[in-house]
Amino acid sequence: MSNTATQGVDQTCEELTASAEAQQNVDSDDVFEPEWDFRKDQSKPIYILNHDHRFVRWSAQQAKPTHLMNLHTARCKLVATHLPKAKVIVDLGGANGSIFQMGYPYKFDNLTVVDLPPEDRCDMYKDRKIPAGNTHAGPIYTLFTNMTDLSAIPSQSVDLVWSGQSIEHITEEQASAVYKEVIRILKPEGSFCLDTPNRLMTGIHIGTDEWIHPEHKLEYTPDHLQRNLREAGFEIIDQLGVVEMINTYRQGYIDYRDFYANAGLSTLVDRCYIQYYHCKIAPPPVAVEPEPAPVVSEIPAPVAPPETVSLFRKVLRKGKRVAKRILGKTNPTHAVTG
Repeated sequence: MSNTATQGVDQTCEELTASAEAQQNVDSDDVFEPEWDFRKDQSKPIYILNHDHRFVRWSAQQAKPTHLMNLHTARCKLVATHLPKAKVIVDLGGANGSIFQMGYPYKFDNLTVVDLPPEDRCDMYKDRKIPAGNTHAGPIYTLFTNMTDLSAIPSQSVDLVWSGQSIEHITEEQASAVYKEVIRILKPEGSFCLDTPNRLMTGIHIGTDEWIHPEHKLEYTPDHLQRNLREAGFEIIDQLGVVEMINTYRQGYIDYRDFYANAGLSTLVDRCYIQYYHCKIAPPPVAVEPEPAPVVSEIPAPVAPPETVSLFRKVLRKGKRVAKRILGKTNPTHAVTG
């Protein structure tokens, strides 16, 4: 597999920098070298740096080696501003950074981080430690298990299940098992929130049929994932895109400056690098009783009163006598019988 194919959204910026600097697709003759490297002068806070023209130029020119950092920053903005308030939370696949570490702003009574035991993880994550214990927001616990098996968590006990960049690491069949478990453990009004790469954009990024990360099992297009969620029994109440790839979408090939310029949220899910959904358990379908067949009543044939029948018979007999006289005059040889 090529180096480009292994540059996944889950890798750290440091793992990418060396190869990225050698793959810059901007001609050095077209831009001047940054006159200042902020990494050597960190005396200014970031909100001041964002308005410094030297920092802006540096950031745009370093968009490729820093694109994963910008992507992670945008995801943190999502967690800090759009995830619902919850007291009991389950974080699926949180070894690489729990919802708390991503800036979840609310206090909680229980946050359980679910991930594989270290020995069962891929090499990249074997040594990752899951911070557990008491925090100023609430206690964090760990549960080492496959996220298709949440049997240790009681039914209807959880307010929020968060799956951050994890559903793409399992097969579609395994994802169906996860959805069933999520529905089981969620309270009736609980929320299931998830984000995952958008194949419409990662396909452009990688430029081949391979996934953007070697550990990915399936990267979903928005239509594909939305259909699976609804078929699993969820109702999607909100959807957002993370990092709108404006230039990439327009030109049909990757432009790393999108990660710097658009490190935020968008409603144009199809054009974003990451797709996000906030789901609820769909209400059961309302049984519709078939409408009863219309009752067709038999209408009795009308019965003429006796006096009408008698009058009709008199008219009929008179008509016959008149007909005899007329026929006898016009054709004497023709016999009319009454």
